[in-house]
Amino acid sequence: MGVRSCYRHDSTKTFSCRSAACRGPVPWIAFHLHSSCSWLVDVVLDVDGTNVVKMGDDANVVGLEKVIPIWKKIQEKKPCIVYRDVTPEELERILGELSPVGLSVQTFASTLADAVANREVVYEQADELCQE
Repeated sequence: MGVRSCYRHDSTKTFSCRSAACRGPVPWIAFHLHSSCSWLVDVVLDVDGTNVVKMGDDANVVGLEKVIPIWKKIQEKKPCIVYRDVTPEELERILGELSPVGLSVQTFASTLADAVANREVVYEQADELCQE
């Protein structure tokens, strides 16, 4: 049975598993959204049992200036996973504007040079946090 067919949402705003292996509440749920569907964020944040929200930013559709406030809104209620193709400058901005508490940033880069530069941005941010 696939994951999609295993879970159901009921009127109590909770998810439960229908598989014979694990009848009852699901212990951890991550919701994946795209920034082009940001209007769903309030609904997802109110679903009981949702532990984390992953929002991929459709970089060609929604710019950082619009999606960073949405990621901040998610962080006010739940841990947030940011998924985006970023330049080192964009990654630095994301890490500078979002709280490191409850944040996971999953990046990918268009070039090897950007990937290496992104790693350096993360290392620099980690060093700064460790010194505080």
